[in-house]
Amino acid sequence: MNALLRWYRAGADVETKLPLLATYLGHGSAVSTHYYLHFIEPLRAAASERFANRYGELVSPMPREVRRRG
Repeated sequence: MNALLRWYRAGADVETKLPLLATYLGHGSAVSTHYYLHFIEPLRAAASERFANRYGELVSPMPREVRRRG
């Protein structure tokens, strides 16, 4: 988790670095590593912030009248 947090905070391409982490941990692939990654609050916040900074303008709030009907 600490490596992932460092990478997010440094602005690194986390998806590209996951195979490095998998190799370091002795896993056969990054998919195996995903199994062990627990979603902790600091990691969620870092990932959410990065998403909002890059793609936030693509996501708009749902209009109020639609929320009431749903």
